[in-house]
Amino acid sequence: MTETPLSRSAVTLLAGWAVRNITPDKPVQLQGQHYERISTHVNDPCLATALVLQSQPTEGNPDYVMMVSCDLCMIPRELIDRIRIRLADRLPAVDPAKLLVHATHTHTGPVIANDRFAARPDTTSTPDENAGLLIEQVVAAVAEAWENRQPVCLSRALGHAAIGYNRRIVYADGSARMYGNVDTPEFRSSEGASDPGIEIFYLHDEENRLRLIAASVACPSQVIENKHFVSADFWGAARALVHERHGADVVLYGMTSAAGDQSPRDLVRRNRNEPNMRDMDGMQELARRLVNAIDDAMAHSRIQVGSENVLYHHVEELALPMRMVTAEDVAEAKTYLAQFDGKPQPATGTREATWINQQQEVIKRFDTQGQNPVYRFDLHVIRIGDLVIANNPFELYLDYGLRIKARSMAEQTFLIQLAGDRGSYLPTAKAIAGGHYGAKIANNKVGPEGGDKLVDTTVERIQQLFAQHQ
Repeated sequence: MTETPLSRSAVTLLAGWAVRNITPDKPVQLQGQHYERISTHVNDPCLATALVLQSQPTEGNPDYVMMVSCDLCMIPRELIDRIRIRLADRLPAVDPAKLLVHATHTHTGPVIANDRFAARPDTTSTPDENAGLLIEQVVAAVAEAWENRQPVCLSRALGHAAIGYNRRIVYADGSARMYGNVDTPEFRSSEGASDPGIEIFYLHDEENRLRLIAASVACPSQVIENKHFVSADFWGAARALVHERHGADVVLYGMTSAAGDQSPRDLVRRNRNEPNMRDMDGMQELARRLVNAIDDAMAHSRIQVGSENVLYHHVEELALPMRMVTAEDVAEAKTYLAQFDGKPQPATGTREATWINQQQEVIKRFDTQGQNPVYRFDLHVIRIGDLVIANNPFELYLDYGLRIKARSMAEQTFLIQLAGDRGSYLPTAKAIAGGHYGAKIANNKVGPEGGDKLVDTTVERIQQLFAQHQ
């Protein structure tokens, strides 16, 4: 194992961590496709990984953040609110607003919201049961992490690995399709960029033992997204590899960066000369790439020294303008629904039933949106020395993430999507012009205007943390 030199002056943080299993002990409905899947077995468990970071300032009150990474597709805001209520009872000394809960966006984790599929209590763990287990285990993990805080040294590094690829394909007529075919003369390009950079920080204890690795990857964990078993996808495989190389007690904390238009698949090569990125060997390959990047970067990581390691955590409720539903959107929704008039309605749990619900929601939004609808969420911006962490609740298209990173004053900027709500795609104007899934009004609560405000506000809060705390 590579060791990072540790100086006593660098130990200016307290940190605690804990891991809990959030996998029910019965078959579950799996979240992540437009149709119902019931798990046949558990390939690897879905986990909740809690990380508490607290400053040790020379003066003033210590600031802190409580973060939880969950191997789930998404986490509704109402569940996070319930977690905060329970946490306030368990740890009355902490501020529940300092809690940041996010999903790694696996498509082989349990359904935790009741509005997805019809419950099957006779054979499966219900969404309510799954949500109850999640709340219980997250609160327990945060409490354990808080109670076990210890001095640590934080070092940061930038790794590189080919994990995420843009999944929207542009054609000669200007149209775009998510997972579109490329073996056609009309294929022109991918719609946007990909980001091979992996933001990483490491925590070592006072004896210079590696205790935790945190990594932010611009790709959802969806290699095996259509399988019928429980899995954390490549994050689960990467954990196993970290344990093999560094010891079973080393924790891997996973963060999904801005990646709404990304996937683990190179659509140009389509598995030629590489493992199948829809199956287990592809999942293992991405885990190998990720952990190799983590290990290589560790040898070049930079220690945060002295008082620069004091932590500052800003939280605010941010209101973003919602994407307005137009009369044209409603006409398109009604045209889709008309094909089912006078016919038996598709069964719950089918793709068609999901799409019908989406179009009905478009019409409802048009009727109730008013003149200036807004979408609210809790924006967290955390500065630790010269690095920052910032969240958003969306499947945020990569371009927005790149803009935040490029304008940030921090030496390293960690972004976490699907943090604070169940999320919806937040596409670029280019994507909306290209059309198709992910850029349609049925898939979006917030559009490019809100994306611009998210970028500008996040950058402003980062700059303010550096200006206020020299």
